Amino acid sequence: MEQFGFKYPLFLLLLVPLSVYLYFYIFRGAGKRSSAIAVSSSDLFKKRESLKTKTYPYIGYLRFISIFMLILALAGPGKKISYTSIKNQGIDIVVALDLSGSMRGEDFQPDNRLTVAKKVVSDFVSKRQNDRIGLVVFAGDAYLQSPLTSDHEIIKEIITELDFDSVNEDGTAIGDAIALSASRMMESKAKGKMILLITDGMNNRGEIDPETAAKTCAGLNIKVYTVGIGMDGNVPYPFISVPILQACSAQVWNRLINWRSLKLT
Repeated sequence: MEQFGFKYPLFLLLLVPLSVYLYFYIFRGAGKRSSAIAVSSSDLFKKRESLKTKTYPYIGYLRFISIFMLILALAGPGKKISYTSIKNQGIDIVVALDLSGSMRGEDFQPDNRLTVAKKVVSDFVSKRQNDRIGLVVFAGDAYLQSPLTSDHEIIKEIITELDFDSVNEDGTAIGDAIALSASRMMESKAKGKMILLITDGMNNRGEIDPETAAKTCAGLNIKVYTVGIGMDGNVPYPFISVPILQACSAQVWNRLINWRSLKLT
């Protein structure tokens, strides 16, 4: 939180005698006094105008302003920044979001699967106030969009800007996405670590198969949660390939979560 203040406020006490000086100068006529010299005729002196004579009546005010600014400078004006220490008691979560072409399926008309997935993830991030969130996107390859961070607004801004052009190669490399997500938490000291995989489940690309990646996560004590995005029925692209998501043992794939009731505990 920022607020205006002074680093050395005691210097402001000098404004008290300065105010007294201003009072006598203005109201008691201290600045209007002038000395008189008796001469036989004023014609002996020619009136000459110069910068000094023009500004002479205002010298007192200029002196006051100069001293006033000097006092302010000595007081060290500026913005105070107060820091609040936050002890993070949450967990680390990396969201792996599918941007493959099959996410164009319009089974949520007028929205496609990706639009719905982005809404689900943004809402999820907003609710995880004490957790650090990271973001990985994938299609034919997996890409890190954000490392683990407590700045959830940044994550939501990135999610808003995501589209199918955010990745170069089409396809669905689920295994690569899990492996990349896990690599971002290898040095994490959080009390809990998990990957939230959001996809329509059609794995067809990548150098690492999902089962191998998920077993590696189990060895690192990283839980993998999967969220299937789609609806039953005929759509332009096939719906979730559940057998692929459930190909690993129960200790690896913790559960297949319905997108309507996304909640982790």
